[in-house]
Amino acid sequence: NLTISGKSQPILNPTLEGDKLSFGYLDRKNNLHSVKVTVNGSQLKGEDKGGTTFTEVTGKRR
Repeated sequence: NLTISGKSQPILNPTLEGDKLSFGYLDRKNNLHSVKVTVNGSQLKGEDKGGTTFTEVTGKRR
């Protein structure tokens, strides 16, 4: 699950191919987002595309 503004959302259609991770989720307004990131060790970096907006995504394993 993914937590957005304190609300848990299911991760939709996750795929991992080599170092590429992709999945979808619904935001608070039920808009579908598509996330595509590259995993490098404990780090990840990529983009979140929802409608006409693109957001850079970064993160690390806990």
